[in-house]
Formats: sequence, C-alpha cells, structure tokens
Amino acid sequence: MVNDVNTADLKRDPLAEECVYLSKNIFGILPDDGVIHAYKEAHKVVFFSGADELFYQALSQAIKRGCDLEAVECAWRLKDKSNVLTKKFNILFYLTEARSESFPIFVNQQASSFKAYFSLAFHLVRSLYKLVKGYFILKTSLFDSHRLTRRSL
Repeated sequence: MVNDVNTADLKRDPLAEECVYLSKNIFGILPDDGVIHAYKEAHKVVFFSGADELFYQALSQAIKRGCDLEAVECAWRLKDKSNVLTKKFNILFYLTEARSESFPIFVNQQASSFKAYFSLAFHLVRSLYKLVKGYFILKTSLFDSHRLTRRSL
C-alpha cells in the first residue's frame, strides 16, 4: 500500500480524496494507486446518471470535518439498502478485498478460539455503537438537511 499519498493531488480529485479517507477509516490503510484508479472507474459505471450535487457537497463537508462515515453508513443502510454511501462502501470493499496485500485484513491467519470469540464480541458492541452514533449524526448533521434518499442517484 502506498504511504505517501500526494495531498495536493487529492484536493483536486474529490473521488481520490474520498477513496483515501474511507480506506484509512475503514481498513486503517492507505489505498494504492490501483485501488484509487479502480474506485474512480467504478463510479463511472455505478453512478452513470450522476449523483445529486447536494449529496457530494454534504459528503465533501463530512470528510473535511472528519465525520465517522462508517457510522453514518451503518445507520443509513438500515433505512435504505441501496443508498449512495452504501454503494460507495461496497465498491471500496470489493476493490480492497481483491488485492493480495489486503488478505490479512479480511482473513485470520492464526487459529484461536478465544481470539475469535473476543473479536466477535468486540465487533458486536462496536457495531451497535456505530449504529447509534450513525443515527445521531444523520439526525443532527448536514446529512439530515439533504434528506438523502434514492433520489440522490
């Protein structure tokens, strides 16, 4: 994975900035150039009609503020499974899990029942926390003012 992403280039390319932000916050890694390029290309296919400009403005502001988009997506997915943010997360997951460098992120390489149960319990609590936090963010932030729906596509 690339560790020296050029921030000047990211400011000129909102999709690249979005890909880096999401990857760092979800997986804890910076995406390589191949993932960034594929992420941008996938948007041309998935969002062929173009998403609403208000959504992109809200998303850009959320990224600049350091908003927990994982929490927002978790809560929003329960309301609308085909929302824009969930589609963006799906694209990034598909692209990242297909890379051999990402194998340790998705697969445990050591067998340990205790570790597995602890991880399961931790992620259950973490998911519930993200869900509650996501609902709070959706109700109190700029996302609420836009009332993000399927019309955002």
